[in-house]
Amino acid sequence: MWIGACFILGLSKGNGVTYWLMPDYAETPDLWAKYFIPHPTVSGSDREVRLCVEVTEWEEHSELSLVRLILKKIEGKCYPEYTALVVYVKRIGEHIDLESVFTELNLRKIKLMEVWLIASNKGIDGNDHCLIGLYPERVRVDFSLNTEFTRTMSTQLGMLEVVKQKGRDFTSPEVRTFVFPPLD
Repeated sequence: MWIGACFILGLSKGNGVTYWLMPDYAETPDLWAKYFIPHPTVSGSDREVRLCVEVTEWEEHSELSLVRLILKKIEGKCYPEYTALVVYVKRIGEHIDLESVFTELNLRKIKLMEVWLIASNKGIDGNDHCLIGLYPERVRVDFSLNTEFTRTMSTQLGMLEVVKQKGRDFTSPEVRTFVFPPLD
């Protein structure tokens, strides 16, 4: 759950959307990230948009490359088309050729909406992280967990009113709604 929360905080920093995190205790997905948009046909009501999030970790003892880990994770699975796979990197000092990972994943046209990598990027205190989009687009967001957590907490009370007073119509992201600046 912590990795999912870290991912959602980075995603929020990148696109300005405040998400709610909902664990799923079934086999898949690991959790749901959701936010609300105005309902297109019901005045005064909101629609819940859900992103299915599957989480895995790439640890120091793993003998698999990053691409092999991702492919193994999705092999034989039938994830919904609006699934994001999040890979949390636990390999201190590991050099990753992100360009080759991006190229290989895009050549394979994997059946996921997005693949993300998240890692601590400054020191070992765990506060500063980077979120990197590996599929279908190259994206990078640097963020501080503490800063994003504090910002997000300030919006939660207003969102509670939305949940209590509005409709619960569900939709999945039909198009990629996350707009970030390109990687340099």
